[in-house]
Amino acid sequence: MLSIAGIVACAQIPAEVETVLKKCAEKMQNPAGLEMDMKLNVKALAVFSMTGNMKLYAKGSKSLAKMNMKILGREIRTETGNDGKEQWIYKPSVKESDKDTIIIINDPEKKKGEFDLDFDLNNEYRKAKMKEKNGRYEITFTDPKDKEMPGKTIMVINKSDYTFHEMTVKDGANGFTMTATKIKFGVSDAILTFDAKRYPNAIVVRRDTEYKQEKASK
Repeated sequence: MLSIAGIVACAQIPAEVETVLKKCAEKMQNPAGLEMDMKLNVKALAVFSMTGNMKLYAKGSKSLAKMNMKILGREIRTETGNDGKEQWIYKPSVKESDKDTIIIINDPEKKKGEFDLDFDLNNEYRKAKMKEKNGRYEITFTDPKDKEMPGKTIMVINKSDYTFHEMTVKDGANGFTMTATKIKFGVSDAILTFDAKRYPNAIVVRRDTEYKQEKASK
């Protein structure tokens, strides 16, 4: 039986918030796939910040995220993908003496990443407030159920078509903001399938075979 305290807790997530999130999820999780460009700004302890761009591809259980960041004047590029069979992380070399590396994990179950869009925030926070601003819904989530979740997450959704616009995550003095700059529906399966030929100079580390290494070109 649900207690009075439980009823009050549930009521702190307004029904209209759940409705807007659901419509946004339905729009963004298009069966044809999603291609989205985003600007990314990360801050840590109010003394360190980095900016960059992210390109996200998603289709069903498959996904690919390409990120370019500038840290202290240095450009860093990474890729993270999941083709429904295995996951991979591409890390280009930082030093001239290093080699590009691809880590492959034989686990099709996608783990939620730090920069993944989350349309289940209403289930992960106890409180939410929504307001309309500049033709968009701005939803602020606080009081996370899990201590590992950030203290506050703000999701901004376009009112006209329920597409994602922006997400800001704040946890103390740390946080980041992702802002969509371009959204396109329709993604080729080839983009979301791992192909070692894309990384001809990389060393592959397979975590399902005791860290066996082999040339990506094989």
